[in-house]
Amino acid sequence: RERHINSLRDGSGMVMREIAVARVLIARYEPLVGRRYAALPAFLAKKQAIINVRNQDSRCFGYAVLAAKLNSGHDENAYRPSRYDGRFREYGLDRLVYPVKIDSLEEVERQLGIAFNVFSFFDDEGKGRYPLYLSRLDVNNAIDLLYWDTHFAWIKNFGRFMSDISKHHGALFWCKRCLCHFRLQTAYDAHIECCTGIEGCK
Repeated sequence: RERHINSLRDGSGMVMREIAVARVLIARYEPLVGRRYAALPAFLAKKQAIINVRNQDSRCFGYAVLAAKLNSGHDENAYRPSRYDGRFREYGLDRLVYPVKIDSLEEVERQLGIAFNVFSFFDDEGKGRYPLYLSRLDVNNAIDLLYWDTHFAWIKNFGRFMSDISKHHGALFWCKRCLCHFRLQTAYDAHIECCTGIEGCK
């Protein structure tokens, strides 16, 4: 045992004479970006909680934000790009570089002055939802967006979007940092005081 400890401390005395094989692997870095229309998984589409504009260009982020800004209630034209084409400049969305990259969301939010959260899912059905980006301006009153398959869409009804998580039929208060839910406003308020999201608590 003592000899082993001395060997670890002092070194084994072995000398490397040559490197027989070296392998270098190179991969192209392709950051996550928002692109053209992608169909929702059937599980999420059935909820009727998401407006997914059928754009054929790379401006899906802009369309998703405009869908949130310009729609109230049910609008049959909410899915049509033509409903929004002339409104990009009005909200400063014409100044963005498209497709919008996920790692530039904080800069985009600051540039637009529009608060937004972005959620995604890690499974094929859309059940494994998680927060991808939370607003640095106002998490609780921000526009909620969904990101999947390099595409953005507007979550028009967050409660319905998350409704399968609970068997409770009434309204729930949702923490968008960690996706916990509460029946009472007081319980929700107490939670918000200490929640810092999926990473842990204050």
